[in-house]
Amino acid sequence: ASPCNGRPCGDKGRPAQAGHPGYRGVLMPLVLDAPQRVADWVGAECGMPAPSVDAAIGYESNGELTAGVYFDGMLPNTVFAHIASVATVMPKGLLGATCRYAFRQLGVERITFMVSDLNFQAVDFVVRLGATQEARLCRAFGRHDALIYTFWSSCRWAHRLIGAKA
Repeated sequence: ASPCNGRPCGDKGRPAQAGHPGYRGVLMPLVLDAPQRVADWVGAECGMPAPSVDAAIGYESNGELTAGVYFDGMLPNTVFAHIASVATVMPKGLLGATCRYAFRQLGVERITFMVSDLNFQAVDFVVRLGATQEARLCRAFGRHDALIYTFWSSCRWAHRLIGAKA
């Protein structure tokens, strides 16, 4: 079976992979063929269970996941993403692959992140990335608020990240 489960490369189901005829990237320590493994890891790092997913991108170091992103919902112009990293710096290769998947393969204009208002490290990350806060959902996480951030394809960082290598 093909890496895209018989679907043509560029299908909106999951990222194109090395070895697939449509793959045009450089081999990196990215995990593209184990979406549920990556989603479960991101969920554990975020302290919440991950849903069943079809698309996720992980980043490995010495065979262990150290960063990842999974996608769990899509509207006509946005995809919802959950992201985690054990390093203080998110790998540019992972961010680039995330942007290429969302903006080129899915064709959306925005990636939407939901972050707890108490997760200062995540809030700082999405703001430094160039995302803008759009909403606050009061007590969405029990006693804590959820902050909704959007990262637009027109952001200058998106254009730089799309060309990023691992």
